[in-house]
Amino acid sequence: MAVSTPNAAPAIRQRLRPSMPFCICHSSRRSGGVKRLSILTCGKYRVRTPDPLASARIPRMAAQRIPWLHVIAGCMSSGKTAEVVRLLSRREIAGQSVLLITPSRDTRVAPGEVVSRTGTRFPSVVAADASAIRAEVLKRDPDAVAIEEAQFFGADLPGILEELVAGPRTVIVSGLDQDFAGRPFATIPELLARADEVTKLTAICVKCGREATRTQRMRNGQPASVSDELIVIGGMGGDDTYEARCRACHVVLP
Repeated sequence: MAVSTPNAAPAIRQRLRPSMPFCICHSSRRSGGVKRLSILTCGKYRVRTPDPLASARIPRMAAQRIPWLHVIAGCMSSGKTAEVVRLLSRREIAGQSVLLITPSRDTRVAPGEVVSRTGTRFPSVVAADASAIRAEVLKRDPDAVAIEEAQFFGADLPGILEELVAGPRTVIVSGLDQDFAGRPFATIPELLARADEVTKLTAICVKCGREATRTQRMRNGQPASVSDELIVIGGMGGDDTYEARCRACHVVLP
């Protein structure tokens, strides 16, 4: 079928089944200053039109924001950062604006980016507390925001994240759900209860090779005591190191 009127495209579209994709392929040439007709192709239908994009333009749908809280929890070395970067990267590819926030007290990497254990890098901004997270998000207004190491942001975090989710926007949170002694850690249990989506990740136990769900703190090569301070940043050349352990291999001294 061929039609040579510029207004034919809407008529053709009315004849299409809803499931039939409407694909535009066109080319135009000028000869002696006169623009020749272009061909618009839609399945078996062909439309001759001097302006195919004007007469058959298909509106592009903008990304619709929805309120969504996604919590990613697990022990150390379980791939939480890599998963956060993966989720943000796929949104960037789709043209959405994203923001990654890390706590200022985590000094293991230089400010301005996160680095997963597999070497994946992603730009980030640093915030000192939950109020600073709110300020950064309201200033930049991203479609999606991710919070790394959420256990370090204090008791105000759940309430502030509820405000940000209501924006509406997607909020992705990652953190340790248990402390070094295997106890529920900071605000992560509450965030898990509030979440619309939960991802629980595991690592590999360094002792036996089974699935690891615990974070083992070692102090001077020995398991830490349950009475030790709750938060100690490891991996900075100090006396404390951390490793992934299964429940059976996890040891906490009295």
